[in-house]
Amino acid sequence: MKRKINRTSLCWLLVRSLVIAPLIVGSVGVFGLGWWWAMIPALLLNGLNWYRYNKKYEVQIKLEIKALLIALGYYLGVFSVILFMFNFDYLKITDLYPLLLAMPYNLTSLFAGELALYNNFAWFFIGTFWSGILGIGCYKLALKESFKLRKKYLLGLIVVLIISLVPVYQRVIRSQYYVNTYTGNSSELNLNQYRPFRESKKLVHLNKKSNFKITHHYPRLDGATAAYPIYSAMAQTLYSGLNAKQADKIIKVGTTPKAFNNLINKKADVIFMAAPSSDQIKLANRKHVKLKLTKISR
Repeated sequence: MKRKINRTSLCWLLVRSLVIAPLIVGSVGVFGLGWWWAMIPALLLNGLNWYRYNKKYEVQIKLEIKALLIALGYYLGVFSVILFMFNFDYLKITDLYPLLLAMPYNLTSLFAGELALYNNFAWFFIGTFWSGILGIGCYKLALKESFKLRKKYLLGLIVVLIISLVPVYQRVIRSQYYVNTYTGNSSELNLNQYRPFRESKKLVHLNKKSNFKITHHYPRLDGATAAYPIYSAMAQTLYSGLNAKQADKIIKVGTTPKAFNNLINKKADVIFMAAPSSDQIKLANRKHVKLKLTKISR
């Protein structure tokens, strides 16, 4: 015997849509922040969760879809407000408190805030919705039943589908742009081609001799991998009297956090990176290190 759930069960369906489903997707699919395909197992698990729920209880499809839509609208709305608060700049979202409103996504929201990985964050909301719809649809197919929805509900789902495909379009366009302009020559693949004081054709150089040279007390440099070709070329132009082996000891390259730690621990004099976060600035203050920030690009 199936336990019937009346119309007031919308409250429970909202709990499932706003809390339980996000916990499943946010915990299991946390690595989807970096690799979109890592979300797939979590979405399949969420679909199975809705399938089994429908199999156990007699649920009204309209109420389920309504609850899923409310959850989707809430999380997309919250994320949009957060982006608006920080001028749609992911790197400025350095505090975790705005993400408390998305906390049912558990590990995902914490990792997103700590690592500033927001490119795939909206996919979690969209994926949770459609995987829930998939689970419900599979149950109906197993019963050899079809969705019997009014035209306005079907139209609404079509609108949601079109909105859901916008990030897909953005990703395709962005990927095509980088393929056409970047040509795959990532500095992360082979840093040796950018090391200074070697016969490297990759490093840029001035068309005339520099009027300024550093011949002793060379500033120790470090920075993000992406910035290495810039400050490596600068060092090769300005530093005089060094060979390749000596240069490797004072011109380092690593991740942004490592470079920043080297700076405040006095293992580097100048670093090249994105603007430090509020947590990094607090860390420098605790170490009694006064930072001098110079904007070189944006």
